[in-house]
Amino acid sequence: MLESRHVFFHKALFFDSQSNVAGIVGTMLDITELKQAQQLASRFGRILDSSLEEIYMVDANWLNLIRTTLGSRKNLGYTQGELSRMTIADLLPEFSFELLQQHLQPLCTNQQQTLVLTSEIQRKNGSCYPVELHLQHTEIEGDAVIVVMAQDITERIKLERLKNEMLSMVSHELRTPLTGMLGFAEYLLENDPPAEQRIDCLQTLYKETRKLQELIDNLLNLQRLKERQNAPPAERINMRELLEEVLHLFSHASEKHCLQLECQGQLPQLSGNLNHLMQVLKNLVSNAIKYSPAGGTITLGAKQQGQTIRVWVSDEGMGISEQDQQLIFDHFYRVDNGDNRLIGGTGLGLALVKEMVLAQGGTLAVESTLGEGSCFIFTLPLAQGAKE
Repeated sequence: MLESRHVFFHKALFFDSQSNVAGIVGTMLDITELKQAQQLASRFGRILDSSLEEIYMVDANWLNLIRTTLGSRKNLGYTQGELSRMTIADLLPEFSFELLQQHLQPLCTNQQQTLVLTSEIQRKNGSCYPVELHLQHTEIEGDAVIVVMAQDITERIKLERLKNEMLSMVSHELRTPLTGMLGFAEYLLENDPPAEQRIDCLQTLYKETRKLQELIDNLLNLQRLKERQNAPPAERINMRELLEEVLHLFSHASEKHCLQLECQGQLPQLSGNLNHLMQVLKNLVSNAIKYSPAGGTITLGAKQQGQTIRVWVSDEGMGISEQDQQLIFDHFYRVDNGDNRLIGGTGLGLALVKEMVLAQGGTLAVESTLGEGSCFIFTLPLAQGAKE
């Protein structure tokens, strides 16, 4: 079977003593492997050019940017022509050319197969973003190059920061009731107080224990809801009856407040989880009472809105600033002003409300004006087959 090969042919004339052409000498060199390597490199280059991943091909000696992917150019805002006049060090403000060469020395001398660096890449507009760089030394067409794969780690850093903040806040919230419990337990162990004082201490211990239990339960519920584990079963719920029940539960909670119901006639049944919905309403009414210490009217209302039931709990209390409205549903967030510092709470109630509403396919919002009160509104879908 015949096989085609790529060859390089070189010819040269040779002359006799009278300077006449005496013949031709030719040499032929088989360059099949070289040609195949060039074709492979060309195909690799086309793939590299069109890739949306952030990959850079760098000259191992001078760190020039030989080739970059489409994804790199889009992210950076540079053209290939602009990048070809730059070095990889020009994109890494944390590294000088010399410092980067030092870091790459083990890679270029084959002491290491790969190298991982964490740094920042600077875009053409001057903005920077954190990256994890995976570098590998190789040869392409006989030239030593470094292939750099950059992974944007902005979200990873954000998640790590949130995790650390969460751990810090959880530690603080757990420490508060534990400190009180420890103090009263030590007092009872070291002293023999009168019966009345002993009962007061035990009541405080019980109260702090319940607070700790509530905090732990809320944390576990939040985690399950966020991971959508053990999704609550949906059932048909009569919203008017549920609001009337909540109104009755809180009818004697405060002498300063007047609770009223806004719900004309019967509503179509909605789809949701009764226990979770009861918890949502209890949290919202409890907050309405706490954050309107001067008293006033608290309204529980509901009405049909298209294929959903719109439910609201409003008060005439302190109100919430626009800035705080963006944050109040975050874990452990509490409005930081002089009046609110005097009001107890763990900062998990509204986070739980949010996750419970979302888990039932609903939406949640807040409308508030400082000094005038707040209105928390959520919607839930109608039950399948419910009459409008």
